[in-house]
Amino acid sequence: MKTLQFTLVILLVIAGAIYLAPDGGTQPTVVDVIPVKVSKGEKQKLAIDSFFAKDGPIPELKFEFKPEEWEYLNKEHRRYVECTMTEAGGKTQKGVALKLKGSAGSFRGPNDKPGLTISMGKYKGGEPYRGMDKFHLNNGAQDGTFLMETIAGEMARQAGVPASRCSHALVTLNGKDHGLYVFKEAFSKDFLGHFFSQPDGDLYDGGFVQDLSENLEKDIGDPKQRDNLKELIAACREGDQTKRWARLEAILDVDKFLSYLAMESILTHWDGYDFNRNNYRVYFDSETKKAVFFLHGMDQTFNDPGAAATRDSGAMVGQAVLGNPKWKAQYQQRAREIYETVLKPTDWGQRVTEIGQKVQAALAKKNPKLGQEYQGQINAARDRVTQRIANVGKQLGDTPKPPQFAKDNALPLADGWAPDTGGGGNAVIDEAAVDGKASLHVRANAASTGSWRKTINLPAGRYRFEARVKTAGLVATDDAKNKGAALRVSGGAKGTDFAEGDTAWKTLGYNFESAGGPVIFVAELRGQKGDAWFERDSLRVVWVK
Repeated sequence: MKTLQFTLVILLVIAGAIYLAPDGGTQPTVVDVIPVKVSKGEKQKLAIDSFFAKDGPIPELKFEFKPEEWEYLNKEHRRYVECTMTEAGGKTQKGVALKLKGSAGSFRGPNDKPGLTISMGKYKGGEPYRGMDKFHLNNGAQDGTFLMETIAGEMARQAGVPASRCSHALVTLNGKDHGLYVFKEAFSKDFLGHFFSQPDGDLYDGGFVQDLSENLEKDIGDPKQRDNLKELIAACREGDQTKRWARLEAILDVDKFLSYLAMESILTHWDGYDFNRNNYRVYFDSETKKAVFFLHGMDQTFNDPGAAATRDSGAMVGQAVLGNPKWKAQYQQRAREIYETVLKPTDWGQRVTEIGQKVQAALAKKNPKLGQEYQGQINAARDRVTQRIANVGKQLGDTPKPPQFAKDNALPLADGWAPDTGGGGNAVIDEAAVDGKASLHVRANAASTGSWRKTINLPAGRYRFEARVKTAGLVATDDAKNKGAALRVSGGAKGTDFAEGDTAWKTLGYNFESAGGPVIFVAELRGQKGDAWFERDSLRVVWVK
């Protein structure tokens, strides 16, 4: 009888699948759908994915401690203490475990702005937060933009290199507002489940500025079983080259390691494994039995746009792998593949802006001034990322096609402009039509800087950036070299040609020289109040040569 019942259930499932097949276009009614029970683990996974989605929340989290727990945290930074956690507009969770985190450059005490590790299941009454049993709150001590690890991680995951997902949070600790934090996914079994079909292998923590050692802390797996780690170390130290490479291939996922090494170079991750023997995890996949390295601690990435796209490793595993000429050639090729498939197709500058504006909105909701001031960090992060990608492309032989100037040596710049709300006040930026002319519009409602920006790769030479502008009621700033409506290029000297007050359409110009490469054009307003319109069809750059 049980067999018959089971067969009937299977037939019903098959019939439902056929009915729901997307070839007929018929929508099922409620009675047509067989309810599927979702496991606790699946619910947690869905909650985690939702939190880290592009439209996920930026929560305000408040942690409160009993006096004895707070005192204990001040004495024993690296040990967990118990507290409560309240999300603004949400519930209070009890039994939350919290400890301080960070190394030499980022560690801060509890009365400063500490980095935090949160564990939700360590004490009685604890329960997952948005599906997570553990997560980190990074204090941004070494990244004032709070964006580097988020962007670097997105790039890495697209390249198939495991790295934690990141979002942001606003944090209050025992009544003290500490502001913005990077909310980072922990290296847990939930994390492993994103990259491995069986997340039950051995996970080792690389520790602080140390290469592989048999004494590495083991985060997941039997702490007494370390044969896999010992074999990886022994393979790297094997004296016979042929045997060394054979042993490495048996214990290390060489293909994944080459991608890992390429990403560290591309991201200029100087504080990672291959260049500083720091900020890494090593995981032994239970299915392949091979080691895979995870990226970590990427808050100082993109700092050197001109760094070599591929560098030799200074760490044990990297040196052993790159000692094989075949693998070294594959490493060079892997960097090119990552550039072509990950860096080049995506507008990463726009992605930085998207994430930054989401953070900016959360800051502005709490304090408008904080939101305004954060614009400078968005700009800095965007420039760092785009300059690095352009430089990597140049090193790997991807030379952008030069723009096509007309016979009068002019290049139209009508399209492709992006708004930048600047800092120091309230700027409104939009597109408008005035006097029948499509225009880029900027309005100052208080002391403001607002602009439109566009990047073009130019050959070396002398140029003049031109546009027709109109202003209304524009009260400029006091800086005679930097006021009103004006044109310039990012990083260049300030221009002296500007418009203020009530100005009929007039042509502004800005002269500059380029050594060749990307140039960021800026059409901006700096003022106390008033409007400026830049006529779209008049925006152009003239090659003076």
